[in-house]
Amino acid sequence: MQVYLEAIKFNHDPDSATADAFNIRRNETEVVHVPEWRRGVSVKPEDSPAAYARDALQGRTPTIKAKFSFVGFDSAIKTIRIRALDGRLTPKLNYKESSKLLVELLQPVLREALSDNVLGTVMEREVRLTGGPEFEIFNLEHVRIASAGVSASDVIWRWQFRTDSTDWIDFATTAHRVFTVLALPTLPWQQKPPAGDDTQLPWAEVLDYACRWAAGAADVDEAATLVTKAVNGLGPTLVRYDSTNGGSTGFTTNSPPAFDCTDFLLRLRDQSNRHGQGVACDDCAAFVASFANVLGCDLFESGMDNGNGDMPLNPHLRIGLESLLTSDFGHHTVAWKGSCGEDDKLFDACLQLDSDEFPSEPEHPLFVPANIRFGRINEHLYRFRLVTDPTQCRPNGVKRRLRIAPIVVEEFGTTLDRIVEFLGENGARPDDETKLVINFFRSKLFTKVDVMGWHFLNYRFIVDTDTRFSIQSFWRHANEGNAALRVDVHATPSGPDAKKKLDLLLSSYHLRDIVQQKADFGDVVFAVPTNFAIVFASGDFVFQLRNTGERPVSCENLARFIDSLVTGEFDPTKLDLV
Repeated sequence: MQVYLEAIKFNHDPDSATADAFNIRRNETEVVHVPEWRRGVSVKPEDSPAAYARDALQGRTPTIKAKFSFVGFDSAIKTIRIRALDGRLTPKLNYKESSKLLVELLQPVLREALSDNVLGTVMEREVRLTGGPEFEIFNLEHVRIASAGVSASDVIWRWQFRTDSTDWIDFATTAHRVFTVLALPTLPWQQKPPAGDDTQLPWAEVLDYACRWAAGAADVDEAATLVTKAVNGLGPTLVRYDSTNGGSTGFTTNSPPAFDCTDFLLRLRDQSNRHGQGVACDDCAAFVASFANVLGCDLFESGMDNGNGDMPLNPHLRIGLESLLTSDFGHHTVAWKGSCGEDDKLFDACLQLDSDEFPSEPEHPLFVPANIRFGRINEHLYRFRLVTDPTQCRPNGVKRRLRIAPIVVEEFGTTLDRIVEFLGENGARPDDETKLVINFFRSKLFTKVDVMGWHFLNYRFIVDTDTRFSIQSFWRHANEGNAALRVDVHATPSGPDAKKKLDLLLSSYHLRDIVQQKADFGDVVFAVPTNFAIVFASGDFVFQLRNTGERPVSCENLARFIDSLVTGEFDPTKLDLV
């Protein structure tokens, strides 16, 4: 007789996580199909991911469902017994039935194997060869989810069957990537029955990093602290504070409010990405809040400022940089608990601060501020260590959790009709004017710039509630491979709306060196002194240009070129883009 394991369901009840895994997807574009393990399809552990929330289980033992097929069995045999042992143990050793001496000799091996296997083993049960349900439910035993805390591990099961007249016979080995978190993920992550286009379900690729960063954490504050320190430790190899662009955000946007988590995952893997290495405080706050909240923490992204003035800073070290700085911030954003006020704890991965009683004076023993209260005026807590005058730094009371991944229309190559249709579906105005503007940018901007030396990597239309449409584009120079740019285009309903959009974009800049300039292009122009970052309005349009490559270049001529397209004064003979 041959027994085949066809499939395993870990998340067999998408409406609950009290006895099984919770709902996840693989990443922004890929779903996790249930059954998570399928014969002939699931080969590596990561092919079969599952995630469990300790507090949702509330001490109950989880179950799985498995599907089998049987070939060549004796019609006299009505049932068999099936179980699964830890596949990392010696194949012929069943630790429950071995001699006491043998178990003692192998105790170190057993302890290591069993301690890493958070799902334990599959308890044996009787299975009918015919007439039973399609999927059989199995209880798990020796489960360690409650004691493991946060974890990411590979569970390997060795499946066996026996009849009344045979010993146990191996018939399958399966491997699974299993994540354990403290509680069900909180916003921006959502829990609802999986749908192919629901990008806000927890991502397995995010869980993989978050669970390893916070491995072993037994409570949410410990988990958030470990995530904060891990994010700060990404510099300088993977990320660095973006002084080049005035402390502008790289992976997050205020307009529309979103966190490009897919691009951040590329950066974590040290792969080529859209936004480059540059980050600011809003990015770091989103990294911490999003990766901590997938573990069951409950953090917001919230800020502090000095009203209309600057915040005078004590010496501090910015993520990925080597030297201490004291230059002022216009605002600062962190991951924050509760009401995001003076008495609430925060987690700041962007900076390292002085830990002694004299933060403005040498020496400067540094620490990553994590699980520390913001503090009142006279308390020697976070505010005391960040600024030279605590009265000039106050919580601003704005609490948010950025959407994981913006809503994007199909990317490069999308037809004009499909773009207009998509914009109409999402509340934009698919009228003749919108069609003309979209076609204008697709046919003129994206082709002529390529001829003049800038090669388009890609561009995408993004849904934004206060514009007719928004375009985010990524360019690399054909002759200067290390020079790269991101250009955001926002088409607003009117000139006054363009001014509001301009102000919203400027509010995301961390440093105060982006100021209004006198320029021969645009209606209103703001730029950093080097022109590495420029934000300007022209008519109903607002444009934001920033460097994303290793070699920063001035954006001034490119901004002038874009404005000439809008005004109809384009003359390529007068421009040298680099």
